[in-house]
Amino acid sequence: MTHSKNEIDLIELSIKIFIYLKKYFWIFALAIILGIAYSMITAKSVIFYESEMLIKTRSENNFMYAVTLRELNTNIEENPGELIVKIIESLNKNIENKNIELLEQKTGLNEKQLKQITSIEAFHQYIKGEAVSNFVTVKVTGRNKDAFSGLSGGIIKYINTNSYILEKRKNDSLFLADIIQKLNLKIAELDKLQENFIKNNSINNIETYKDNSFFTENIMLSSLKEKLIYEQSQLNQTELIEDFFLPVEKTNASKKSILINVFIFLFLSFIVVFFLILNKKAKEYQKN
Repeated sequence: MTHSKNEIDLIELSIKIFIYLKKYFWIFALAIILGIAYSMITAKSVIFYESEMLIKTRSENNFMYAVTLRELNTNIEENPGELIVKIIESLNKNIENKNIELLEQKTGLNEKQLKQITSIEAFHQYIKGEAVSNFVTVKVTGRNKDAFSGLSGGIIKYINTNSYILEKRKNDSLFLADIIQKLNLKIAELDKLQENFIKNNSINNIETYKDNSFFTENIMLSSLKEKLIYEQSQLNQTELIEDFFLPVEKTNASKKSILINVFIFLFLSFIVVFFLILNKKAKEYQKN
C-alpha cells in the first residue's frame, strides 16, 4: 500500500514539475537566449592572439661510443620531447602565478611583454617513420601582437637555462673534453710512430690495432675527435626551427564559454521561477 502511495506521489510531483516547466517555458527560453547573447557580447570585448613556433630538442646521446668506438642506439624508450614539454609547463605555471621577476631573469624578456602573455602550451611534433620525437610545437596566447616580439628567443633561453639541462650539459661537456684530450695524446703517439716509420722506412715499426695499421687508427681517431668537438659545440638542448607566425586574432566565444553562460542563466531562471511559485503559494496561503 505504501509502495503504491509513493508511486502516486512521484507521478503527481512529476506532473506538477511538467506543468510548471510548461507554464514558465518562456523564462527558460529567454535565459538560454540571454546566455548566448551575453557570451557573444563579452567575446567581442575580449580579443586575444595566438601563434605557434617549432623547436628541435637535442637527442639524448650516449657518448660511450667515444670509448667503445661503436655507435649505440639510445632512442629506444627515451623521448627527448617529453622533457621540453615539462619545462614549458613550468614556464606556463610561472606565467599564471605572475612570477615576473623570475621570468625576466630566465627569459631575458621585459615585464611589460611578459604581462601580455596569457598561456604557453607545448606538444610533440611527431615525424612519420621515427620512433621518438625531438620536435616540439609551442603554442602561445597573448593579449596583443607585441607579446610575440622576440618571444621565441626568450622561450629557448628559458629551456636552455633549466637547472637539470645545465647540469647535464656541464657533465657531457666535461666528459667530452676528457675524451678529446685523451684522443689528442693518442693521436700524438701515432703521429710520432708514423714519423719514425717514414724516417727509418722500416716495416718492423708498423703497429696494428684490430687488424688495422696505425695509419688507419690515426685516421679513425682523428675523425672521432672532430665528431666529438662538433658534439661539444652542439650541447644546447633546443634550437629554433620555425619562429612564430603572424599572430591570429581570436575571441572567447568558444562552445565551452557559451555552455557555461547558458547554464548560469538557466540556473538563475530556475531561482526566479522558484520565487514566482513561492510567491503565488504564499498569496494563496494568506487568502485561506
